[in-house]
Amino acid sequence: MANISLYELDGTIDPLDKVIGTDGTTGADQGKTKNFSISGLGAYINALGVETVSTTDGTFINLTPNSQTIGDVVITADLSATGTPSSSTFLRGDNTWAVPSGLGDSTTYTLASGQPIASYVNINLSHIDEDDVTLLGVNTVRLVAGTNITLADNGSNQITISAASGIDGSGTATYIPEWADSDTLTDSFLKTDGTALSDGADLIMLWDSSTDADAFEFKVSALTRLQVQSSTVSVKNSNLVVTDGDIYSEGFVQAGTSTDTPDVANVGAIRYRSDANNSYQEMVMQTGASTYEWVIIKQNTW
Repeated sequence: MANISLYELDGTIDPLDKVIGTDGTTGADQGKTKNFSISGLGAYINALGVETVSTTDGTFINLTPNSQTIGDVVITADLSATGTPSSSTFLRGDNTWAVPSGLGDSTTYTLASGQPIASYVNINLSHIDEDDVTLLGVNTVRLVAGTNITLADNGSNQITISAASGIDGSGTATYIPEWADSDTLTDSFLKTDGTALSDGADLIMLWDSSTDADAFEFKVSALTRLQVQSSTVSVKNSNLVVTDGDIYSEGFVQAGTSTDTPDVANVGAIRYRSDANNSYQEMVMQTGASTYEWVIIKQNTW
């Protein structure tokens, strides 16, 4: 008759505690009752390893295997990024291997000058895609020549900006015909027939007919005579005074019909006048201590 043993319940497990089992091997001891220590049983279970593994893919991470697997399982983790990783790509925030902006296209910038027509010169900034030799665009700064200024491109990215050699006022109001000096106007001189007039105490005044005013004044100390050939000198609302010099003409000097009152200011003045049957050549002369008159030098009657 078999013995039935009763065992008390023990809530504390010690490595030296025993469990009861049978020998499952074939032979004489098959089915024989044995006991096993808790520590021995744990070592046996650890030696067998994990029986099943389940994995789940994470964000941007793929795990293999990705289904429940038994046996000696090796788990492999790979990035799920698209594109091709290389030395010229980076992993972008959207899980893509991408080329950094600006590295995909090689662009050359060229700065050059050009002169389509004489009145202006262009400074051009061109950018070209070297990969397919495509002109991506041209930005241009244009230099425009102003009055009495010329621009010239020498073809080697050098632009010459030049001022006119003289101020040529041909056909333009208020312009003096020519300033011969290339420096400042203070060093310039007025040219006549190739001879420069010298600076001095005397003045030459040019009258501006549009404003009835003396527009320009030039000091001339070396002027000893005023010589006019094939032309006319007109003085408006003023006197032509020559001090210590001569008025010379290869033609004639013509006196007008002055109506000025004779006085000390115009003594020596001459005039010509006529009436119905007479003509007179007269001169202002002093006729008393404080009196002056137009005196008839010559009278013709017909």
